[in-house]
Amino acid sequence: MNIRNYTSADFSAILQLRQELDVLEQVDSLSTLESCVEKESLQKLLQKTSPLGNLFVAEVENVIVAYGLILGVWEEEDGVWIFLHDQFTSPNIPRDVHLEILHTLQQRINMLASNKHNLTKCICGTNVSESQANKLEFLQRDGYKIVWQMMEMEYDCSTLKKQKEPDTDFLIICPSEDLYRQIYESNFYVYKGTFGASTQISDEEYEEFLEENPDRDTWVVAMKDGDLAGFVLSHIENNIGIMNEVTVMPKYRRRGIARSLLHESLMLLQKKGVSKVRLHTDAQGTRGGRQLYEKVGFTPLKTHYRLRKEVDLR
Repeated sequence: MNIRNYTSADFSAILQLRQELDVLEQVDSLSTLESCVEKESLQKLLQKTSPLGNLFVAEVENVIVAYGLILGVWEEEDGVWIFLHDQFTSPNIPRDVHLEILHTLQQRINMLASNKHNLTKCICGTNVSESQANKLEFLQRDGYKIVWQMMEMEYDCSTLKKQKEPDTDFLIICPSEDLYRQIYESNFYVYKGTFGASTQISDEEYEEFLEENPDRDTWVVAMKDGDLAGFVLSHIENNIGIMNEVTVMPKYRRRGIARSLLHESLMLLQKKGVSKVRLHTDAQGTRGGRQLYEKVGFTPLKTHYRLRKEVDLR
């Protein structure tokens, strides 16, 4: 076996490998947490990653059987650096190929981490789904730990029925434009301090928030005496409703608002011709989200895992 840096001549073989894995691992093209490989986006990613020296291929008898890459590097608020990577291997190949490409990535990460001054702790990170059982197994055997589990869920709109209006003093409505900024700022504070979240409120970030949420006629909010109590932000893609955010502000929680918001949002999406609605949540239900969605009628589809392993900088 030979592990080397990627060249553009390898692209066709890598694309074929990914397409085969999509079928084998039952990658869901409608998923909110995974996606089928697309030629152009894959090509752009490899072209961006390769010049950095962060993309490797594994060959057996001059046939590419695996590749691995470092997808991103960032510093979290506690000062820990995360090196996110991924690796893809042909089915039914020897276990040592899996480990060789993985260890090549880890060696590269170790070198990158060593070049950062005053870095005291860094983590290798990767993500897998439950349909990638072999991949999950060898990662765990190599010392990776599951730190987060996300579950994708789906609602069949054919089962949706009109229900009696809830006995509540909260007003459930589609928001007017004058509420958009308040929704943006409330969403900012919900995610503040988490990975990938914006670090400050700004006009530029607000405009980006609007651009990322074009289907604002699918939004639903709960109001209390002019105060924003909660919201569901959705969009429609391939005739599937996607609930991007389901949020109730802390002081209004445990008062049945989330369930009312969900039902109103489902009714609205159904009126727009949506047949199914998807969302994802904490698979373990530590904050009660999964239990709520199941009570409303969402069914589990697939669990996705976030894994981490500390890098030895010695």
